[in-house]
This record gives sequence, C-alpha cells and structure tokens, in this order.
Amino acid sequence: ILNKLNVITNFLFWSKCSDPEWCLISKNLKDHVVLIWYWKLWHIISTFLEKNKIEYVVLDNDIQTYKNWKKELKPIIFWNASQSNTLKSVNIEDAQTVFISIWKSEKLFLVASAVRKMNIKWNIIIKANNDDEKNLLKDLKIKNIIVETEKTAKAMYKKMKKNEK
Repeated sequence: ILNKLNVITNFLFWSKCSDPEWCLISKNLKDHVVLIWYWKLWHIISTFLEKNKIEYVVLDNDIQTYKNWKKELKPIIFWNASQSNTLKSVNIEDAQTVFISIWKSEKLFLVASAVRKMNIKWNIIIKANNDDEKNLLKDLKIKNIIVETEKTAKAMYKKMKKNEK
C-alpha cells in the first residue's frame, strides 16, 4: 500500500508542475492523442507526435515506465486504463485518436471494451498481437486493427524479395 501511495503522491506533485506544457491536471487537453500501455511502441510514436507538435498523454500501469517517463517530463499517467474514470481524467472524450497496444490478450480486450463503451466518435487504433485478438476486437466494432506479426512478416518478405532482384 505504501508503494502505491508513493506513486499517487508523486503523480499529484508532478501534476502541479510549473511547466504548463506538460501539466495535465490543470490543463484541458483537446484534439490530443491518448497512448495506452506498452512503452516501447509509445516511445517511437511519441517522437513522431512531438516532432509534429501534437499533444499526447500516455496511460501505463508499469511503475518503471512511469518513473522513466516522469523523469523526462513526458505526459504519463500511472493508472488502470480499463476504468472509465481513468479514461475521463485524460479528457479522452476530446481526443482525436486513441492508440492501444497491450501484450496480454485479456487486458487488451478489457481496455478496448472500456474505451469502446464510452461511445466517443474518434479514431481508435489497436495493435493486436495475432489474428485471434483481431477477430475478438472486431466484435467491438473497432475498424483500425493492425496485427503486428502480420505487418512485420509482410515487411520482411518484401525486403527479401527486393534483395533478390
């Protein structure tokens, strides 16, 4: 419990930051991007967003990722993204896009369901780990699903074919 209180205290302290660009609590985010879990992919996507001056916020429940991003003054929140109050706390209703990438199938479906239940009309893009996940997510009527292994395999095959010529 004390460990969790430390995280909450750190978050509240950080949310009162003097840097208005990353101060999430006192700021009304609008037309931003929400990135949910799996930090390696977010690190790359956040770089693209920053270069194009697009505001974003990351929701992650990995304590080490949270601490690392917080040190870099990145906009990250340590909370459970499957809860509607967490999603509302990052003004998800006003987001232009939500990216979801979670390695565990059960958690991926749980978070995708929570996001979908909010009935918000914006772009949801999910990275699925396999075709089975993609088929489950289609039941939620989410159109933008990328199967990581499929896309990677196609790209690798194209490179191989290009090198044969």
